[in-house]
Amino acid sequence: MSEQTLTTFWWMLAYLSGAVALTLGLYVLASSPRQRANRLVGLMVLAIAVNLVMLGFVLHAKTIGQATIPLIVGAALGPAVNIWLTLAVFVLVKPAWLEGRMRWLEALLFGLILLPIALTVIDVVFNARLYLADLQTVAYAGGLMDFSSYITGPLGRVVVAIYLRVVGTLLVFPLIYLAFFDRSLPAFNRRWARILLLVHLLVTAMNIFGTYVPAASAISLLSSPIYAFVYAYAIFQKMAAERVVQRSGLQSRLTILALVVTIPMLILLSLILAAQAQDTYENEALAKLELAGDDLSQSIADWLHSNVVALRNLAAQPGIISLDPDQQRPILQAFQDNYPYTYLVSTTDVNGMNIARNDDAALTDYSDRSWFKG
Repeated sequence: MSEQTLTTFWWMLAYLSGAVALTLGLYVLASSPRQRANRLVGLMVLAIAVNLVMLGFVLHAKTIGQATIPLIVGAALGPAVNIWLTLAVFVLVKPAWLEGRMRWLEALLFGLILLPIALTVIDVVFNARLYLADLQTVAYAGGLMDFSSYITGPLGRVVVAIYLRVVGTLLVFPLIYLAFFDRSLPAFNRRWARILLLVHLLVTAMNIFGTYVPAASAISLLSSPIYAFVYAYAIFQKMAAERVVQRSGLQSRLTILALVVTIPMLILLSLILAAQAQDTYENEALAKLELAGDDLSQSIADWLHSNVVALRNLAAQPGIISLDPDQQRPILQAFQDNYPYTYLVSTTDVNGMNIARNDDAALTDYSDRSWFKG
């Protein structure tokens, strides 16, 4: 499989995963919007969906100009995925940790989610460089781009370190506690705590593998869709276990389902068609430029060859070889008549002094010219 084919596969996978995640997120929100678990998990899945679509744009980009907006959106939403996961774990498995006196924890987590968005807006509007690097100076040759390679502002480095490394690692500990040590949990919640722990460890291992094995770096693309699908499935299971009543009628639910399936698929189809059209136009333009370049190169080579042959024939004329100015001048004039683009045809001796010229100007000493000195 060629590198271009592999790149196409990955950006189409990112678009497809983003469209499916968008469908799931919208349906989770629409199915029971009054349930806090549905709202939080739905928003998390939507954030993942946007990240995946932006990742598709980055993978498809060939220049930093094409990748700038997707990278900016990714910087605003991407690092906070682990915070969203923490919120989703608590609301699915231990909602008591977000209620009563613990509501400050939910506010803190939402503040952490909004922080990268605020920093991104400040950098874009005021060019503060607190969070992002100057993207126009970032070396980019297409393909994946780590957050750490362009979120390099003084606050950006801190956000990347805490959000991606510290929070992702610390999330394991509440999951272990909830899965094996919290005896107050219902059996359903404990079972899902164990499932989410297993998924978190699996995704972490995939990301580590992608970090240290360059050829497998695109494997990390699969982590976000896995989280989106597993947490969406978890919320549907939670609704079924708690027998959450959907207040809308069957017809309304079918309409919502049709919309949340159709709209993302139309968006996906539009993105893929636009990307394919762009690739087709670029490939056709490149092929035409290469053909024109080859024709131009051949034309120049032919022109140079014909002129070299003409000069060699000129130099071989007996009148030129004689070094007699009276014999050389009519030959030089005839040569200029046949090659009118030559503004001067002349001969020089070994000292750089004109012997004869095709015009009526005085003989010139060319011994100081760089072409004569060699």
